[in-house]
Amino acid sequence: MRAAVLLDACAAGAHAHQALLSRRGGAGDAAGFGAPDCDDARLGALVKTHERLLSVEPAEVSSWLRGGGTAEAVAAAVHDLQSGPHPGLPYNVAARFFAARAGDEEASLRARGLAHLLQIALEVDRDAGLLQDTFRFLHSAGLLGAPADFGIPDNDDAMLGPARELAAQCVAAPFETDAVAWQLGLRRIQNWADRYRGKRGADACALEILHAPRVRALAPALCGLPAQRILVIGFSYTMDAHCSTDAPMNSIAAAVMARLNPGVRFFHLGHGGMTMRQARDKFLAAARGVGAQRVFLVAALPADADYSAAAEIAGALRGDGALSVCMFDRLHPDPGWWGNPDPAKLRAMARRCGIEVIEVAGAMGVHPRRDEFVSLDGVHMRTPYHLWMAEEWLAWLARRG
Repeated sequence: MRAAVLLDACAAGAHAHQALLSRRGGAGDAAGFGAPDCDDARLGALVKTHERLLSVEPAEVSSWLRGGGTAEAVAAAVHDLQSGPHPGLPYNVAARFFAARAGDEEASLRARGLAHLLQIALEVDRDAGLLQDTFRFLHSAGLLGAPADFGIPDNDDAMLGPARELAAQCVAAPFETDAVAWQLGLRRIQNWADRYRGKRGADACALEILHAPRVRALAPALCGLPAQRILVIGFSYTMDAHCSTDAPMNSIAAAVMARLNPGVRFFHLGHGGMTMRQARDKFLAAARGVGAQRVFLVAALPADADYSAAAEIAGALRGDGALSVCMFDRLHPDPGWWGNPDPAKLRAMARRCGIEVIEVAGAMGVHPRRDEFVSLDGVHMRTPYHLWMAEEWLAWLARRG
């Protein structure tokens, strides 16, 4: 069947990249990731072929899957890509595991799709790029699978048992393949698959908090806000591509405002793991072009230079006409987390440069759902955190008018 061939070809492209990782880092099972018949140039070419395959128009892929049309790009890519044969490779382990739980041929294909997503997710570093391209590709082709499709309940504890089984069968790789890594991979794929299927996302979160008593009380003030641009310069906590939550806090707040007052528009700049120094160096010029009236800085402050960078950003944007530049006094519930602002340093800097500090630390520490905030990786936040922080954001907007 062409769909199975296509999925195996995609897996081969991901495997080529992982073979290069193994070769360059000296890690990973030699039999599984050695690729003795391919030099670096050949592996690199296969990686590029895989990327081109993911960029093929969905209609062309569908035509090829049905056996119609020429679809040269698909045919050429499939011809070039060959999957790694070792049974202990992550893709092969996961494909066997989920195929055994598939009830029919269609489910067996989704099992391979899920295996391919897990193959990439285990790497961690390609979450925002290749993995999202793969989700879009598989979803449009009708090949997207998720753990819950195969009887794994949608909760972290239930995913640990299958994760242990998968880890026990997997050879050493140039990335973590222990039970914790597989559990996190299953969690991430389930969350993202639900987003692509429309079950989760900013709109669903917005509808949820719009019915909350606090947001209902804020609604008149939010509806009366003047039209304005709100710029968020943030790291992964503010990025839609992150897997730990149904939607980040700023996207939830933006979706609420789109319903209540479409003249209040949100914009975003940033990347995962970003410090304030990186925010200044990489995004200040672009930020000045947005023309925002309100700016929120949501990035890490691990060093004194990051406080100076935040002050520079604030000074530049306020000089351009921004009415306010704001920062939260805490991001992670653990006060000692590396990216959290130091309270004394933050307030001293804020007084000097006119940054407004939005105080959430006290309420965060006693929130009734605090134990549900931190995700499996210990770094990122789950949906309850983002729902609450979105409410804090909306409350601040309502107060400022």
